[in-house]
This record gives sequence, C-alpha cells and structure tokens, in this order.
Amino acid sequence: MTGLIVFTHLHPQHVQYFEEALEGLDVELLPVHRFGRSSTYRHIAKTYQRAAQSALTGLLRDKKRFRPDYGWVLGACYSAGYGFWSEAFKEDDWGGVDGIVTIDSWYASTLGTEAAEADLKDLRAFAEAARNGARLLAMTYSSIRPGSLGYAHTSEVAEEIVRRVGEPEEGLLIESAKQGHGQILSQTGPPFLRRAVELFGELGLG
Repeated sequence: MTGLIVFTHLHPQHVQYFEEALEGLDVELLPVHRFGRSSTYRHIAKTYQRAAQSALTGLLRDKKRFRPDYGWVLGACYSAGYGFWSEAFKEDDWGGVDGIVTIDSWYASTLGTEAAEADLKDLRAFAEAARNGARLLAMTYSSIRPGSLGYAHTSEVAEEIVRRVGEPEEGLLIESAKQGHGQILSQTGPPFLRRAVELFGELGLG
C-alpha cells in the first residue's frame, strides 16, 4: 500500500524539492506548516491528543486522511517541527508512527542536565528500536557550531543518541549535512528523505 510522510514545519516554498526527490516512490507527502517555535507544534499535538487521544490520528483526520488508507506512516520534521513528534512519542507505541526523519531538527536542553534527559528519553528509546530494526530513525544535521545557541543543537542531539545507543545500523541513519540550516531544505534534505524511505523499504518495515 501507499505510504504517507507527515512532514511538520515544511515551508510551502520547499515542498516541490521534496516532491521531486520522492518521484517514483509509492508515497504521499503531507506538509504541515505553522509559523512559530517547537512549542507551537507541541501545542498542536496536545490539541489533537485531547480531541482524538492521538496526535497523529487527530492530525490525519483534520487533513482528511485516515490511517487505514496507508500501508505505513513516517513522520518528518524540519527545525521547530520536532515539537509535534516529541509529544506524539509520549503516547503508546510512539504515537503509531513507523519512523521519523529529522532534517536539522530535534533540539534539547543543555546536555548533561536533568532537563536534557527528559527531553531525549523517548527519542533515545525510539533510536534503540530503530537500531534493532523495528523502526526507522534517520537524522541529518547542519554545520551550526555546537554550544553557540544556549541549548543542545541538532548535531549535539545526534551525537548524544549515537553515544547512548551505539553506532548507526539497521534502521538508524545519522549523518551531517555539512551545510547551513537554511540550505538543507532545498539541497541535501530532499535526497536524504528519499534515502530514508528507501532504507525503510529495504528493512521490510512498510
């Protein structure tokens, strides 16, 4: 069956780059964009959880999509979009999503603090499942210098995941985009998403 990628914080002007990258694959792209920070997407997820007991189910219903119509669903996020999935991950079975692709997304509190442990608890568990071949977690991050933001950058989060669960294998794919935050959406991000979808299929997770 056709797969669905729910991509949070995908800017409208960049949708075409990802659609072109996914050409030839049996997959549908559902972009979700709101102006705001990760807290904006957390609020969206919590609103759907109250209405439908599931962030993903609520979002799909709102967009006139229904989970049984798809063979699998991957979450994807850019920048602040990880806020939606961080809330979804608090549900049973990680909110029912089969995999996550982060495009310079998923930040955390300063590493080594209790707040950071709380921020990354669910992502770390998901990464462990991916490394064991039960889910897909694909992360690419920009070249922003770690320590320059006052919180853990995507590169630091990715490195922390590797440190805690081990080197990437099976459904765990982590790599640097070697370019700036704004360039990823139009350059390395689209082909990375395609690679992730292809890996998902190779692992037989769909």
